[in-house]
Order: sequence, then structure tokens, then C-alpha cells
Amino acid sequence: MRAYPSPSSAPAGVDAFAASRTRMEEMLAHLSEPGMMACTQEMLEEYVTSAGRELLRQMMQDQLDARARTETRQEQVTGPDDAVHTRAEHGHRRLVATTVGRLG
Repeated sequence: MRAYPSPSSAPAGVDAFAASRTRMEEMLAHLSEPGMMACTQEMLEEYVTSAGRELLRQMMQDQLDARARTETRQEQVTGPDDAVHTRAEHGHRRLVATTVGRLG
């Protein structure tokens, strides 16, 4: 798989990881609740594993969204089948399956 070209920079004033920060704060708040402080290690591990995976998925989504905001549109691209494409659908999203969940 080819690497993406490096974008020039992120747009000023945009916190690309705001959703990830919110999810992490929610996770930390939940871990601090009395019920979680008294739960079994098994329950704690289940929560951390599940919520942690969702946090990782959100971080990956935020990073890909940040790339998309700085991406330079090309006049044309050549697909793996050597077909030349000269237009793209605006706002088109594609679901991507990853080890941490689906991204879109």
C-alpha cells in the first residue's frame, strides 16, 4: 500500500481530535464512578477493552478526517486497473474495515 503524501498543514483553529478527546474524557469519568471503583477486575477489563477499542477507532477516524480536510484534489487519477478518472463525487464516503472497527 502506498503512503499518502504529507499535507502542508492542518487548518488553523481546528481541533482534529476533539471527538477523541471527548470520548477519552467520558471514559475516564466512567472509570472514576463509584460503581466502577467497586467492580470486579473482570468487569473493569471488559469495559477498558471495549471502550478503549472505541477510543482507538475514534482516534483513527479523526486522523483520517484531518487528512481529508488537507488533501489536495487531483485533476485526474489513474486507478489500479489503469483507468483514468477525471471526476469525483463530492461528499462521498467509503466504509473502511479496520482492526479497531469500521471507519467512514
